[in-house]
Amino acid sequence: MRSIALGLICFLFCTVAYAAEPASPGRCDEDELDGEPLEVCSPARAAYRTALYDTDSLESLRASGTEGWRVFFTDGYDRDYPLVEAVLTPKGSVVGWTVPYGSIVPSRTKRSVKLDPETTEVLRRRVRLAMNAPKNPPRIRRGPDGEEEYLICGHSWKAVVETWSPGESRRRVVDTCDHDAAYDAAFGFGSDVVSLFPECMALKPENYRNVLQALFHCGQLTGERMAAASVVNAARAPAFSEPEAAAASITEHLEARARISWPGRPSAEGAEAVAKLWVEQADLIGAPGRPRRAEYSVWSAHGHDAAHVTLRGAYWLYDQQDHMAEFRQEWRRDARGRWRLRSWTFEPFVAVD
Repeated sequence: MRSIALGLICFLFCTVAYAAEPASPGRCDEDELDGEPLEVCSPARAAYRTALYDTDSLESLRASGTEGWRVFFTDGYDRDYPLVEAVLTPKGSVVGWTVPYGSIVPSRTKRSVKLDPETTEVLRRRVRLAMNAPKNPPRIRRGPDGEEEYLICGHSWKAVVETWSPGESRRRVVDTCDHDAAYDAAFGFGSDVVSLFPECMALKPENYRNVLQALFHCGQLTGERMAAASVVNAARAPAFSEPEAAAASITEHLEARARISWPGRPSAEGAEAVAKLWVEQADLIGAPGRPRRAEYSVWSAHGHDAAHVTLRGAYWLYDQQDHMAEFRQEWRRDARGRWRLRSWTFEPFVAVD
């Protein structure tokens, strides 16, 4: 009798794949889980992706006279991540990405750049591997009693890889749980695309779980995007995102005349007063009768120019009833090139489900 070893949760970037043979447009029914077609392969799901990213269907692309490749990513909780794609035409090739509408950014974001021949071939090799790498057999090991144990994987990331050329198209689903080369290749395709956008590469990788999450947040950057990326890096410092670090380091991010407007409190002016208020609020987290946890989120950053950036975000308080306050920060670059927070204005806290 075979026992099942539970508890292996495969978080992103196990080497990967959940694969299929070449599939007809709009279908990948060859991909099955326990004898049932994967929901991600259904025509309804394909239509959902087309609408979410405001893109063409695979059938339309096959008839467009172009060649191309694209990858849709979802995380282990079925949340949509940016679409990355490359389109080749006789007049030139472009590569780009789309952050879907309804995410943490205020609207759908699309960006693209021209694709050079060398990078085109790199991406072509990635896609070929993602489409053709064989699927690994189920992972099995033997327990202490010699019985075979299947390793169960959950909360896996998925990538829907699509390719097309005149009159032909394929779709394949690859998954982090199967531990082979196909997902690695799909993720590598995404990484290669991100590397072509300087503002995305300017975001500190240690602030994000992986390059896809960084790409998601890159869609928040508008205007003078390199300046906006620099401010996002500064605004995600532990002084803001980790309450226990606030006392030690928040003043180094403030202008001497910084100002903060906190809901229900008089405004505080001057770096020391701002730091004092922020540290006081941080110290309340987890205290008796106070919210058990807080979360600081950066939503968007707009670079007015190379020395002025407006950042928007939210501060969450989690308890039996959760609350959230949106905020706006104004950042300026000083004479020594360092970013300093000039003003921080909070809206009133509101209850959220």
